[in-house]
Formats: sequence, C-alpha cells, structure tokens
Amino acid sequence: MKRNIPIRILALVLCVFLVPVCLWADTVGKISGKITDQETGDPLPGANVIIQGTSMGAAADVEGDFFILNVEPGRYSIQASVIGYQLITVENVLVSQNHTTPLDIQLPSTVLEAEAITVTGQREVIRMDESSSLLTVESSEVFEVPMVTSLEDFLNQLEGVEDMVIRGGGLDQTELQVDGMMLVNNAQNRPMMGLINLSSVQELSIIKGGFSAEYGNVRSGVISVITKSGSQTAYHGSVDFRFAPAQMKHSGLPLWDLDNYYLRPYFDPDVAFVGTQEG
Repeated sequence: MKRNIPIRILALVLCVFLVPVCLWADTVGKISGKITDQETGDPLPGANVIIQGTSMGAAADVEGDFFILNVEPGRYSIQASVIGYQLITVENVLVSQNHTTPLDIQLPSTVLEAEAITVTGQREVIRMDESSSLLTVESSEVFEVPMVTSLEDFLNQLEGVEDMVIRGGGLDQTELQVDGMMLVNNAQNRPMMGLINLSSVQELSIIKGGFSAEYGNVRSGVISVITKSGSQTAYHGSVDFRFAPAQMKHSGLPLWDLDNYYLRPYFDPDVAFVGTQEG
C-alpha cells in the first residue's frame, strides 16, 4: 500500500538538515593553494597536504592545486610532502571565517634523505575575495588592548564605532551573529552583547559596509563572533579584576585612593548614598 507524504512534511525535513549546513558554511574557512617544484615551477600532482593535529587534509590534483574545506578559524601548521621531495611545514597559517586562505608551497627536490624544512606563513595584505569593509581580529589581539573587560569595550575602541553604534546608525540597525546564529533581542531588535563572554571569543569580524546578499535586515553593520572549541586534554579559564592606585601619604604608608571614581561611592559618607554625579 502506497502513501503519499505531504509536501509540507518533506519541506520541514529538508529545513532540519539544510539549515545547520548553511550556518556551518558561514562560520568556517577554507585553505587553497598550489604545490610546485621549487626549481622548475612544475606542478606536483598527488602531493599530500595535511593540517597538523587534525584529520583534515587534501591531495593535489594533476595541476598541483589543492583545497581543504570546513576549517575552523584559528592558526595552524600545514605540512606538504611528496616522494622525492623534502617535507615542508608552514607554521602560523591563519584561517578566518567565510574566507579562503591562499597557500602556495614550493618543494625542493632531494635524492638523499634530508631534514624537514619549516617556514612561517604570512597574512595576506589584500584579501582578493573580499569586497566589503571588513575587519577581522583574533582573540589574542583583543586581550592586548588595555582596560578591555567586555566585547563592548573592545568594539568601542574601533574606528567608526561609538557606544556600539556603527557608522552613526543605530543599535537596531546592527546584526550580531554568534557561530552563525543571530543573537538579537526581538523585543528591541538590538544585539545582545552582554551574553558573550570575552574569554570565549576565538575570532571577531566587523563589517561596516558593502554587505553581501547573505546578510538581511541590516543597515549599519554586522558583528560576527566565532567562539572557541573545547579541548579534550586541558582546562582553560580567565579572571578579570580592577584595583585603585595607591598614594603615598605623609606617613609614608601606601593607602588606597578613596577619591577614585569607582571607590568613592562606597567609602565617602558624603556621596555613599547619592553617587558622585550631581543632578
């Protein structure tokens, strides 16, 4: 006995399986390049390219071209090898979300067994696949900025951003994405920045103009956050704290500066209950 499955059920099943794939495509990157002979420049078909520490890799085609898809943002060491040539490892290769990282490798030929060669990858000056006003930073760059304890603090340090407003627009014109998922307060149509822990950020991208067709309902800017993946071998954490500077009084003993803006409301009896700002 045959039964016809309603079209709406088929559409629902397709959405369940296709939506995660679309979201994953926006939060990962790609590595693409060419493997050639260092002396002649000829392509080396069949060369093996692997990302160290992972199970990801590729083999060069007859033209020496290769590509590795669905690579999580971060820095990696890429190893290239083929029989009759020295093994080369390219370290510090940066992969960003929704971006193709170019990586061309030249292998020197060898007859006798030789030591492996290690080189350091360089970030490309101009991204050939980007047409928008895009700024991408890593977590290490975020923590290098002093007095930054939240994502809002860091964004407000950037050019064109003031009080979380991008290019003079409004918060309701800014889209926030976390791992490809939109994180916006539906009641106010504003990004929910307070829910993001700064220590969980792996990569941060800010688009200030020239949005592509994949972004909708946005006029001012797009903030895309990629969070870190958990480790099976180690635990990580962070602690943030602030302290007031000490002053040397006539007694020669260091005392806390009670006139500090953050401490005065708690220690000065004249303003302890009314605050430090006059109405």
